[in-house]
Amino acid sequence: VTLRGEARLTREQAVALDVVASDGVTWRDNAVDYRAPGVPGFLVQESGTRTALRTLDATLAWRRTLDPARDALAVELRRTEVDVRFANRLARLAVDGVGVPGPTTTTVDEARGHTPGWRTQVEWIRGVGPRTKLETGLVGIARENASRFDRPQGLLEGGVAVQPLPTPAADFTWRERVGAGYAVLSHTRGRVDVQGGLRLERASMRTTVTPDAGATTRDGYDYANALPSLLATVTTATGVQWKASYARRLTRPDAGQLLPFVQREDTLNVFTGNVRVRPERADVIEVGWQATRRWGTVQVTPYLRRVRDAIRYVRTVDTAGIARATFANLPVARALGADVNVTGRATRLSWVASVNVFRARTDAGTVAPDVSFRTLGWSTRGNATWRLTAVDELVLSAQYRAPYLAEGGEVRWLGTTTLAYRRKLRGDQALLTFRVIDPFATQAWGLTSTSGGVTQRLDRNVGARAVGVAFTWTTGRAPRLRAPRPDDPGPQG
Repeated sequence: VTLRGEARLTREQAVALDVVASDGVTWRDNAVDYRAPGVPGFLVQESGTRTALRTLDATLAWRRTLDPARDALAVELRRTEVDVRFANRLARLAVDGVGVPGPTTTTVDEARGHTPGWRTQVEWIRGVGPRTKLETGLVGIARENASRFDRPQGLLEGGVAVQPLPTPAADFTWRERVGAGYAVLSHTRGRVDVQGGLRLERASMRTTVTPDAGATTRDGYDYANALPSLLATVTTATGVQWKASYARRLTRPDAGQLLPFVQREDTLNVFTGNVRVRPERADVIEVGWQATRRWGTVQVTPYLRRVRDAIRYVRTVDTAGIARATFANLPVARALGADVNVTGRATRLSWVASVNVFRARTDAGTVAPDVSFRTLGWSTRGNATWRLTAVDELVLSAQYRAPYLAEGGEVRWLGTTTLAYRRKLRGDQALLTFRVIDPFATQAWGLTSTSGGVTQRLDRNVGARAVGVAFTWTTGRAPRLRAPRPDDPGPQG
């Protein structure tokens, strides 16, 4: 359910409300046969997962606007909530070389969690002279998580209890507080635009793990950051634009990455969060060139990214063939690449195409030596719209990502296509859309992991093929709501 509205109090003041809520249950069954070359018999793994997820994201805002670009004051209050309940039944059955099955081994895991969050912001925009603008603001963020893990059914073999598994029931709590202030100064002179900014923040993070049997463990830290940014743009008389920018960015771990409970897709694929994951800091340099022609635009953006304490998904395979995954801070990750975007238009046809080429390197140091790597990768995507009549059009979207190396293994290629037919009704007030997603069943995913001399290959068909219909009706005037900022904490599961 989505609700968006705005009430104008005076000519300069308005109050806006933006609410998105969802509720749903997902079931997934998974079956895998494990076979070893030259070894008779095989192992059957089955799992049945039920996940109930409820989310709420609501923003209440007040704005006073005299001039949107030169004089504005805004106050926002945002609330997010996520409730999740998870249950997973695992079954393991060994079949010998002549096809005789052994006793079935089963267990059940359950978990539930609640993640509330608050975000407040005061923002002020003020012109300083005819060519200069100052934007300042204060931000406060509070996020929490309370989760419970249970294994109500221990290890059963043939329906007979053997033992409780080694992970006991436990409670987990996480609390994060962030206070920040920022200022951005922009100046225009002729065809040159310059913008400089600085964000100062102080934050704290605390975690507590309380098992039903055993001692409570607590962890946490405080930190401060200075995040500068600089952007310069030059536009020539022919419409060609040159751009250069530098920014330091911070990415904080969320509750799902910290959650210390063992989550098993099957007995040979295990995931555990890491309460010791720290924020990562990235320095990003970009340069850009953009040209506008009668038929469209061309944009080329080379970039260099260096990340310290990089938060990465690390997956290793032990000598028993069990793949263990977690999140960890790796010392340094670097990426050098370029984005090329081209747009075009003709009488009835418009299209967008992009290509990204990159060279990446991760140094895992002593954290996980097996996951250090160097790789060269590329991806491409495109979208074409063909206007059949004044009210009918066809839309084709496609994307492809080539195989590449990542932390802990090699990721296989990924490709998908979407075809849609759209028809406008009652002018532009209503839109009817028929859509076919992944008609060629190419949206699959796979990973090959090698660690300690053991290799495991995982191939998964996403099962994303679908046919859908959507009807949209628009009435009234669209509210002038500002889109959430990239550093806004969205719902965390």
